[in-house]
Amino acid sequence: MSIILYWIYLWQLKEYRWDRLRLYLKQFDIWGLISQWLIGNNSKPRLTIKAGLIFGLGVGLMGVSILFLLSLSLNWLIALVLVYFNVPILVSLAVGLVTIPKILIEELLFRLARRKRNGFQSLIVIGITGSYGKSTTKEYIKIALQQQYHVLATAGSVNTPLGVSLQILRSLTAHYDFYIVEMGAYHPGEIRKMVNLVQPKYAVLTGINSQHLGLFGSIESIIATKFELIEGIPDNGVVFANIADEIIAQEIQKINKKVIPYSALEPQGNIQAAIEVAKYVGFNADETSRINWDLFPLVGRQQVLPGKKNCVIINDTFSSNPTGFIAALELMKQQDSRQKILITTGIYELGARAAEINRLMHDCAAQLCTKMLLVESIHQEFYPQARLVTKYEDLMNEIEDNINNQTTFLFEGRNRLLVQLLDELVVKSENE
Repeated sequence: MSIILYWIYLWQLKEYRWDRLRLYLKQFDIWGLISQWLIGNNSKPRLTIKAGLIFGLGVGLMGVSILFLLSLSLNWLIALVLVYFNVPILVSLAVGLVTIPKILIEELLFRLARRKRNGFQSLIVIGITGSYGKSTTKEYIKIALQQQYHVLATAGSVNTPLGVSLQILRSLTAHYDFYIVEMGAYHPGEIRKMVNLVQPKYAVLTGINSQHLGLFGSIESIIATKFELIEGIPDNGVVFANIADEIIAQEIQKINKKVIPYSALEPQGNIQAAIEVAKYVGFNADETSRINWDLFPLVGRQQVLPGKKNCVIINDTFSSNPTGFIAALELMKQQDSRQKILITTGIYELGARAAEINRLMHDCAAQLCTKMLLVESIHQEFYPQARLVTKYEDLMNEIEDNINNQTTFLFEGRNRLLVQLLDELVVKSENE
């Protein structure tokens, strides 16, 4: 039963997308694939309706398969072994069966949401895209504009056509003056679809790097996809562009729409984007200076926290990308600690550049860190000076002697072990 749960977990982790799952599995050698196929690990999916449906269908398909094999006069043991060997296929088939009606429902919701959005002609939509910094920028712009306007923004990290469609249908009303929409993508055309849905007037480009390069295939494809937002705004629209990002600074020169530059080198720097947007829609300098930016805590984004026994913890687990990784290392460098320990997953979905970029991250970290710990086995070859640790107890054993006022820990990347360890080490405030 654990192997069924593990494969549902994998599909869920990769958002039930075959392209993302395939890219993940491609990183293993033959023995690693066999281990994934037959053993997996103890990871379990989050309890959702979709995961429950897939589990039920998967178990049902296993039962049907066993009965079919028994009808061929095979004995119970052989039938069970054959079905066990095919659990990943059966789970994947269950995912497909659940996905077919989901696609039809998503298209219906999309059309209903577009029709509803068309009914609010005075609504001003701000689209935000980039390889990193989207959610932070969105929240800061929301904080700024809601000082004087009624503002709706996509919740959390919702940035897909389905998520945006659902929010429009549930929450968008004539009450709102602005709608701020975060736009993510794994393939060309996905941002264009959201632009077609929400019809933005303003566009914000936060930064472009090799994040999800393995899915896009090339940096040129990433750039073209992000610029689908720029292409979709009207001729009298405005582009707010982070020119601290080298790619954006170069590419933005090619467009013929009004560009307002800003500069953000770290998550808190995205406040500058919000200030520029606020100024453009009518705020004066005194009004922007009174905005309380602390209304949005930078949880998991280069967040410096107090740890047990007065150690320092940098929480950068919201996501991991090359730009953010380097910035987090720079923040670690600024800490006055003798011991600097990196605990990381490495960076996923880099495709053909996985080795190059992860090795660059390793080399940058090796110049600074006194110890490096890696919690993701598929990146082991790229971090030769890091110790691979995949169990929580082993991870604690590796660091327990360094939990003191002379140590800074950097947690880089999203992983259940890092979340568990953060919960153990971070000193909670009285309000938590």
